[in-house]
Amino acid sequence: MKFSYLDKDYELENNISILNEFLIQMNANFQKQGRIIKTIMIDGIEINQEFEQYVINNIQKINHIEILDVDLKVFLNEVIIEAIQYLQNALPELEKLHEEFYSEITASTWEKFNFFLEGGQWILQVVQVLIEQVQMKEIEEIQGKLTSILEEMLSALENQDTTLIGDLLSYEISPIYEEILSLLKQKEGSVK
Repeated sequence: MKFSYLDKDYELENNISILNEFLIQMNANFQKQGRIIKTIMIDGIEINQEFEQYVINNIQKINHIEILDVDLKVFLNEVIIEAIQYLQNALPELEKLHEEFYSEITASTWEKFNFFLEGGQWILQVVQVLIEQVQMKEIEEIQGKLTSILEEMLSALENQDTTLIGDLLSYEISPIYEEILSLLKQKEGSVK
């Protein structure tokens, strides 16, 4: 198989052990150079999740793995901008959504709520990356609060307590999102 990264091509056997050794070396090179994997392409298809499982299941059929990388600082600044945009759009939608949980709940309400939960998980991932990579300690306490509230939200969902869901959206999630938004705006463009 052909393996491409950092503008170089390598020929490797279609063997998991050889590929794992190569990936360890590649990751060490990325760390030294302050780079991070942005995209993994296998035979022209972008693989977003479960890369290892995909490779294990398809090792004999793979012709080309291409790793697209980016400077870690550029990536972190991009993530901060994306999170700011998400939160700026999510806050007004949360206001509308919490109102729906106090009135007539429709299939659309549940669909929006599902998007909110996915967004909340993504925000948690962003916060974790910022804690690890940017040493944004001021956001650590918020991470704990958000995790706890999302767990409480899932419990309310299991108990079909729509009033509690509405309360959590309005009185817990919105203020935390506003706090995260404020901290991210302070960090915007400053990751050096």
